[in-house]
Amino acid sequence: MAELVAKIKSGSFWLIIRFILASLVGLVTMPMITRGLTVKQYGIYSMLFSLMFYVATLSSLGINDVFQRFIPDAYQKKDYGFIKNIVFKGLFIRLFSATVFILMLIFFSKEIGSMLGVAGWEEYFSYFSIGIIFFLGYLLFVIVFQGIFLQKYSAIVAIASLLVRFLALCVIFAMGFKLLALIIVEIAIWILSFTLALYFYQHKFVKPIGLVEKTKIPLRRLLSYSGYSAFNEAGHVVFSSATDLLVIGIFLDPFKAGIYGFCCKIADYFWKFLPTGILWEMIVPVFFSRHAKSKCNKELNIMFNFLVKTDLFFTLPLALTVFILGQEIIQIVFGEKYLSAYPVLCVVTSFFVVSTIQSPIGNVLRAVEKMNVVFHSQFFAILNLVGDILVVNKYGIIGIAWVTSISILGKNLYCFYFARKAVDLKVDIAPLLKIVTNGLVVGVLFWTLKSHTQGPISLAIIVVSGVLIYLLLSYFNNFFDKTEKEFLLKVLPVKLWR
Repeated sequence: MAELVAKIKSGSFWLIIRFILASLVGLVTMPMITRGLTVKQYGIYSMLFSLMFYVATLSSLGINDVFQRFIPDAYQKKDYGFIKNIVFKGLFIRLFSATVFILMLIFFSKEIGSMLGVAGWEEYFSYFSIGIIFFLGYLLFVIVFQGIFLQKYSAIVAIASLLVRFLALCVIFAMGFKLLALIIVEIAIWILSFTLALYFYQHKFVKPIGLVEKTKIPLRRLLSYSGYSAFNEAGHVVFSSATDLLVIGIFLDPFKAGIYGFCCKIADYFWKFLPTGILWEMIVPVFFSRHAKSKCNKELNIMFNFLVKTDLFFTLPLALTVFILGQEIIQIVFGEKYLSAYPVLCVVTSFFVVSTIQSPIGNVLRAVEKMNVVFHSQFFAILNLVGDILVVNKYGIIGIAWVTSISILGKNLYCFYFARKAVDLKVDIAPLLKIVTNGLVVGVLFWTLKSHTQGPISLAIIVVSGVLIYLLLSYFNNFFDKTEKEFLLKVLPVKLWR
């Protein structure tokens, strides 16, 4: 346990450093991009990422989930031969399948561009496709670093890429370049990230362990797991904003896609503010390593409730900020051209809060290898796709936001029902009510001061004041139990409780 805590401390430190830098840089780069591009160009940019998400998911063959589930388990058992074997073969299969998929999309790029109503799509995607291969390879190494507790090097790669990207964006927008230059910058950053990740994997894991005998891969078990995972990932992409954006592009226009893509990007930043976002690379291997060691349902319940509480602690104030100060934030930070996104952003944010249980439930089901439950829950993905198509012409992007949010909620409740049956999973309600109480107090404060937001300085003062009051309320009206406080005291660099 002491060794695991030391690794958690080290990995968490680097991930938090990455988070702080990413947050500060993101406060500049996202407004830089939204202001530097027209809404239509931002829509094309968003649809390119949507197509990349489809390539990543449909060509994954479940390899990502296999890495996440079995590498931490092998590392716990010091089975380094298995790790080297599965990384080499998994990386080759992953990139080969993605390349085949991309070549098919390039062949039909003219037809896809016509369907999406985007002039010049062939050129945009031909450039973008080069970067996709390197991006997918980089993501696999991130998962490997998670499993072998080398998050430090994953964070170093991310920080280096982040800073280079920031400087490159400053240059291209200062020189008046637009979408194509932005795409080239993204490609260069993904090549850099992949190269650095490969270097650190070789020099910080492969070389230090030396020559080890390659452990035989339990093929039948992995194929069963990856098969379910591949279908689950396909369902996940149908649930995602990638599908919404492509439906909007086909039935509406790139301008509407730009508005919706803006909302999705804000939601993505919300995810990065959650503990499961900031420390995802640490949480997943710790979750599976602790379960592999204890094999105890009680331990799963403890970890599940801890993640739910910490996620809600972050999502609730973020949502209240959007509901009450959203229009002011959009106008001051991102520009008036995105004000029409406010109603959609409110819908997305509200369901973001009630989806707090999504990641913890997913970890529980994967820990007990109940991938069939997640597989069957993809029925809601089909409902989402059908619903998107039915409502898009009549209700537009607000209708799509409602359909997707309700479908995700249905899926989460379905998964929770079967997770509860599998491991007697229970939600601790009392601490959640404390978090809601603390959040509502801050919401009242925001509503009272809303009329005083005259510019960026007054807006910042109001938001910072709300955050400080929320933290103070949470300290005195605390929601962590004794076991959770003891764990936090061990892993946090500051002592919050005596």
